[in-house]
Amino acid sequence: MRKQITAIITSCSLILTSCGGGGSSSDGNSTGNSAPPPSPPPPSSAARLYSDPAPESLTVTDVERVISLAVAEAQIVLAAVARVAVALLQEMQLLILQQTYLRVQVVTVLETLLVKQVPMDKLVED
Repeated sequence: MRKQITAIITSCSLILTSCGGGGSSSDGNSTGNSAPPPSPPPPSSAARLYSDPAPESLTVTDVERVISLAVAEAQIVLAAVARVAVALLQEMQLLILQQTYLRVQVVTVLETLLVKQVPMDKLVED
């Protein structure tokens, strides 16, 4: 049972990390300056093996497409996380029911032993 819960939690974390990428990271600069460090100068044209491609820019349609794909991916991940959460809750409910049943069994045995003063060997026979 514990292995199942561990597997479910592990799959949740894998699902959540799979939609990562594209986030920003801190370079430890505490001044709040978010400018990237300067890049090294390009090599001379004689040492280059290829030419740079022409600069391109994204259109509004491109940006809308990227956003819609990100939203669709987030919805899929959210649905998967919700399914895993429901499965975890169901497992927890089952464990609580089993624990409650076992407690009732223990109380019944203790009551039989202590209150009715039934010898242990007699209890095992029943």
